[in-house]
Amino acid sequence: MTRTTKTLSLTLASLLFLPAVTRAAEAAKGGPAAEARADIQKTLGFVPQFFLKFPETALPGAWEEMKTLQLNPATALPGRSKELIGLAVAAQIPCHYCIYAHTEFAKLNGASEEEIGEAVAMAATTRHWSTFINGIQTDEGKFRGEIAKLLLSLRGAGMTQLLVEHDVDLITSVCDHLWVMNLGTVIAEGKPREVISRPEVEEAYLGKAQR
Repeated sequence: MTRTTKTLSLTLASLLFLPAVTRAAEAAKGGPAAEARADIQKTLGFVPQFFLKFPETALPGAWEEMKTLQLNPATALPGRSKELIGLAVAAQIPCHYCIYAHTEFAKLNGASEEEIGEAVAMAATTRHWSTFINGIQTDEGKFRGEIAKLLLSLRGAGMTQLLVEHDVDLITSVCDHLWVMNLGTVIAEGKPREVISRPEVEEAYLGKAQR
């Protein structure tokens, strides 16, 4: 082996070794990953194996996401709904680990066997129709129009609906009253066609209003 080859080999070995040394040093002195594991221990009473195997650099963000959304009792969705959604998605992935976990957590949050069954059935139904409608490449404009007709039919039957939507044509055709929000704040409300023509709404959603 030549001196040049030896030098290159030593340099490569050093480059491979340094990250391991850095991780070991960070683990010894703490750092974001160690703090995340400590918080997991405090919150759950132990650190599950999947967290122990999670990449050090990504662990703090992953734990923050789970803690502030899935485990947070103050979110807009109650725990039962979140776990039923998680179960429905897990059933379609499919992931038998997640199915087991979300089923147990849903029960813990008060979900009945009937609700669990309906969540999985809705997931199956959604996948079935999504496959068909997407596969036949149905006309999107006509599809949106048909959804609007269905909404109008339901309204005519006396059913109150809360629609969260950005499609202006759909909103103006089916809504009686409109609230417009920008960055979490209501900036206008009233009759749909009147509201969407207001300067503050045009500026927020269409760019600066043209004078």
